Amino acid sequence: MEVSRARSGCLSPSIMIHAVDLRPRIYPPLPKCAAGYLSWLAIAPTPIMESPMELHHLENEIRTAIKKVDKEYTRKMQGDNGFSVMSDSLKQIGELVPQNVEVYRFISCFNFQLYGADFGWGKPIWVSIAALLFKNVVIFIETSVGSGLGAWVTMDEQDMTIFEQNQELRSFVSSIKNV
Repeated sequence: MEVSRARSGCLSPSIMIHAVDLRPRIYPPLPKCAAGYLSWLAIAPTPIMESPMELHHLENEIRTAIKKVDKEYTRKMQGDNGFSVMSDSLKQIGELVPQNVEVYRFISCFNFQLYGADFGWGKPIWVSIAALLFKNVVIFIETSVGSGLGAWVTMDEQDMTIFEQNQELRSFVSSIKNV
């Protein structure tokens, strides 16, 4: 969002979309050894404000949206009206996007134990994500050592240059690498 402010001089209306892992939320629960990523979207529109929204406010907005994707919600998704429940959620995004809203997508691959996978030739030393064609996507991934957090960020080139120079961001990272 700060990139938007740096680019245009003001904050643009935006929505945050976070992929929510449905595995622990559906009934009956899927076994932990089941392969694949089963997710749905938590949507949090961010209000237009004169001053920048503090990080903890953004965090509260998306956490609230994620909490709505609970066992009851997934029960409705699995029920007779599941299609309309899912359609309503997608319609909410569709109503916001045509209004020149910046869309920020977040995906967490934490606790997927990606570095624990062994397909017969040993555990990986580096895990990556296939190229993404969308801009403004942040994928959180565990690191190979310790309890670190990696973030794969996609933006167009001009925005990425602004993003990488953000001093607040730099205070949180140990390195910035273009891959």
